Order: sequence, then structure tokens, then C-alpha cells
Amino acid sequence: MGNSVRDAVRQRWGHVKYSELGGLAEDADKKRGEERLIEVVNLTSEEEEEEEEEEEEEEVAVKSIWPIKLLWSEVYDDEGDFEAGGEFLVKLEEYLGDELLEMVYLFSFQYEMDWVLSLIPGHVKVVVTAQEGTVIPASSGGGGHDVKFRMLRMPPFCSHHSKLVVAFYKNRSCRLMMPSNNFTAMESQIPQQMVWVSPILEYGGGSSAGPQSLFRNELVRYLERYPNPDYTLISRLSVIDFKPLDDTAAEFVFSAPGGGGEDLSGLPLLYQRLQITPPRIRQAACKNQHQHYFCQTSSIGSPVNYRASSDPRNLFTNLMVPLFSGSLSSLPKSARSCPGAEFIETTLRVKQIHPHILYPTVKEFTQCTPGWLCSGWFHFHYDKQPIAKMQYTMLKENNFLEKQQEYELKPGSTIALPIIRRDKVPCHTKFFFKFTSASARSWNTEDCDWALFTSANLSTHAWGKPPSYVPKNYECGVLYHSCETIKVQVVSAKDIAYSQNRSSHHRSQISTSSSRLKTVVNIMTPFWLPTVPYSELDQAFCASTNYVEFDQNGMQYTCHS
Repeated sequence: MGNSVRDAVRQRWGHVKYSELGGLAEDADKKRGEERLIEVVNLTSEEEEEEEEEEEEEEVAVKSIWPIKLLWSEVYDDEGDFEAGGEFLVKLEEYLGDELLEMVYLFSFQYEMDWVLSLIPGHVKVVVTAQEGTVIPASSGGGGHDVKFRMLRMPPFCSHHSKLVVAFYKNRSCRLMMPSNNFTAMESQIPQQMVWVSPILEYGGGSSAGPQSLFRNELVRYLERYPNPDYTLISRLSVIDFKPLDDTAAEFVFSAPGGGGEDLSGLPLLYQRLQITPPRIRQAACKNQHQHYFCQTSSIGSPVNYRASSDPRNLFTNLMVPLFSGSLSSLPKSARSCPGAEFIETTLRVKQIHPHILYPTVKEFTQCTPGWLCSGWFHFHYDKQPIAKMQYTMLKENNFLEKQQEYELKPGSTIALPIIRRDKVPCHTKFFFKFTSASARSWNTEDCDWALFTSANLSTHAWGKPPSYVPKNYECGVLYHSCETIKVQVVSAKDIAYSQNRSSHHRSQISTSSSRLKTVVNIMTPFWLPTVPYSELDQAFCASTNYVEFDQNGMQYTCHS
């Protein structure tokens, strides 16, 4: 099926010439300035560009980092116009295929071992942590790789859903990665995927006399939550210098079964970390400010009060947003205690609080390049129970459900073909953001208070629920928050990964309004922001429903549940 879709994609786009997309008009992109469109321009020479960058570095003593990369896909990026490599568009094998690697630890929900091992040099030792029943063994028995499996037995409907790579090099340095995809070939290629990549973390900084690291402490705490912790891995991490991560205020945030007391994970942990962010970020919105809480997810679970007969409490709009906005002063002790319809109808409006949930529509599946082939990674079963249907109705009627901005080719504009191929393609990433802006509908790139990139979908299994708030899944992510020395900015990968004038974008995005600003953390998303509310005719995709609509590849969707 994958080959047939790729063939259909090539047939549809193979005749399109990149150089012929658009004419010479100059101002056609003006409106898209807010909509994040780019115009591809010719590069200056490498020498001129390096001189410009050196001059700019002297003028602006602010470091700009891009920790999240867009994953290259042969479906969207195989025409040769934009090759993987560099800072923005990457392949996993660029990191996993490094000949200087000594050992890699993999954590994921699904594995195709033939594909995984094809990315990794034969001399590299591999340790796989996986849930029983989620590994397709290598057909050749490992192809010469030294592979060790650490298997977990999970209760029904619970998942080892974390996506994490811990890579050690021959010189004992380390790199961490969190891809949004599980370790299967199709999943890495069809839905839009991204990967968080740490800088190289050198050996030696974690000795008993060395600096403490919040990131490492939380990572170790996560690893110790496994029934049989890998103390060899924990020991190796203890002598790694995490200062490059700590200097960017990156925080490891996780979910795991167990714990209790002060040993937090899931929603209680995220709430705690947001509570201790700088006061400037925590302060309540003043009269002319709007608080925007944004969630992009590939799955939406049952309401927190899934046994109720009315007034559904959605995990995001009725629990997370009230907590994060200060409308609740503590975690509710029961599902019934979570704010209900009155909060949605009154408090949100009065306090100018706006929830946004990006989840794909049926129309996006039928119109995007891979069509229904992409649907297998998205789950919102709102037709199975009355309370689940009520939750969906509540989210849609209040305009909380949103879809991606569509790209519209305008006269005179030029655009990279991968952007057109990626148009409306659902994203398997999971992002949570808070923006504070002067607008009830939109925000600017620099309006981000905090950003979370995570494996956790919008479900109580991933985050926990009252009264215990103990998650049932293993999940992990990385949190960044703005403060006086660090600014978090959110931009679309479509504007960066496919722009041939990337250096100018680097400079234009750096603000020096704060004399104490040291680092700009640029968070790339695979979609443009702000997103667009569902129309009255839009329908959220439900994996347990049959659809008569054909996609652009001539396929129909039939549910398998």
C-alpha cells in the first residue's frame, strides 16, 4: 500500500516544475506575512553569507537555537530540491547512523527491527525498551547487531508510549533525541513528524563535585520508574554534563505509572513546573491581554468524567486550562469537581482565556497528499458512548476544535513543492503552548510564554486523572518557558526548512528588547499558527466510523474496530 501511495504522489506531482510555480509579482504575499508564507530567493555566495553572520553576531550577543527539527519524508521531500541535513530538515539516520556511536538506548511504542537496525551501524550496541507485543523482530536475527531487549508487560489499554533515544559516542559524550514517531518505516514517512535533538553533552560534568542538573535529575527519576531500572544507563548519565540543556531552561517532563507523594509525573508534574516559572509568565492576564492555550494532538481520549450522563469534562478545556490559567488553585479531587459548562460559558469569556485544540478533519484526510493512508495514527472515538459524543459537540460548538491553515498559491508567489505536498497533512506531533497576546483570535511569534513538545496525547492514560492523577502510560517530553534571559518563539517549519534564505530569518527573529536576554529558543511546528476554527461543515475524524468520501488517491476509509 505504501508503494502505491508513493506512486500516486509522484504521478500527481512529478510533472510540476519547482521553478515555474508563480510569476514575478512583488506584493502578492503581503497578507501571508501574518500567515507565515515564504518567498524563495537566491542565496548570496557562501563567503558573503558568512561575513553577514559574523557581523550580526558582533551586533547581537544573543544565541539562537532550533532544538526541534522537521523529519524528512520520501513522500514529500524526495524531488531533490531540498535534501535532508543541517539544522532544520533531518533524517533519523543522520544521528543514529553516526559511525562514532558506541551504544544507543531506544524507548518507543512500536518497533520494526529490520528498519531500525538499517539506520544504525553494525558495531553499535542497541538496547531496546518496549512493551510486550509491540516489536516486529528482525528477519535476519539482527544482522550482526548486538541488541538487548528490555520488555515491559503493560495492563490492557496502557502503553509504553515514550519516544526517546539516548546515544553514547566512543568518546563517552552523549546526545538525547525525542522523535514524534515510533520506530516503524511508514509512521516515519506518512504523517508529518518532528524530532527534538539535544546538543552534544560532554563526558565529565556530572561527577559528584560537578553541577547539578534539573533535566538529568528528572530523566533519571523517569528511568527509575521502570519495574527493573537500567542502572547501567543511569550510571552513564550521572557523569554527563547537562549544562548546555540547563542553560536553555529545557526541562524533562514525563508520565509513568507508580510514584506518589512528592514523586510526581504526568499532569501534577507539568502543573508544578509551570507554577514555578518566573512571575512575569505566571501573572494573570491584565485587561487588554488574552491567554491562548493551544494543544495539537493526534488522539483525544474520553472525558475526565467518562461515566457521567451529561456535562462532559474535557481533559484540556475543563482541567488543564483552568489549572494553567489560575482559575483553579489546585488539582480537583474528583472528576465532578472539574469545572463544567458554567466555566466554559462564563469564566473563559470574562477572563479572556481561549483554548485551541488542533485535530484533523475528515476533509483534511481526503484532500491531503497521502489521503486516508495517514488516518491510522489518529484516534478520537467520539461515537462509541453518549458522553463522548457530548464532549465532541461541546468542543465543536465552542469553537475549540481547529484545523490547519491551508496554503493558497497566490499570483506572483513562489513556494517549495514540499510545502504544497505537506498541505493539510495531519501531524503526529504533540505540542502544548501558552501565548499571551492583545488579540482574541491570534498571536505573534514572540508571544509564547511556554512550550511543551511531548509524546503524550490528550488522554487521562497519558496525564492521569482525579483523584490519584497517576498516569497509566509511559510518556516523555521537553518543556521550555520564557523568562528575562530566555525567549521562546514559535515558527512554522514550512517557513524555515524550505527557505533558501534561512540566515536572514535567523536574524529577523532575534529580539534584543531585554538587556538580559541570552538565548532565543525557536520552536518549529509542522503547521502554521494560528490555526483555524472548524467551520460548521467540518467534522473531526473518528477512527471508528466508516466514511464514503474518497481521498485524492481514490481510496475510501473503512474502520477496523
